[in-house]
Amino acid sequence: MGGPGKNSECVKVVVRCRPMSQKEIADGRTKVVHMDHKNAMAILHKPEGSTKDSKEFTYDGVYDDTSTQKQIYEETANGIVTSVMEGY
Repeated sequence: MGGPGKNSECVKVVVRCRPMSQKEIADGRTKVVHMDHKNAMAILHKPEGSTKDSKEFTYDGVYDDTSTQKQIYEETANGIVTSVMEGY
């Protein structure tokens, strides 16, 4: 993702996937969304399906339930906030 000088003023589409809730875990549900941070892809797996049943979606950035708020801010918002604060 962009830092200053790396097209940081452009609009970006970023997806963050939340962790499963306690109710979802108690109901025995399985995680069907995998976030590929390196390739900025969200991969949806059909429950109990094969890899050919998967769907891939590419964004400017993706984050899973282990990502921190600080990480997301630094990688996605810091550049545009800095530009705004500098009056750009």
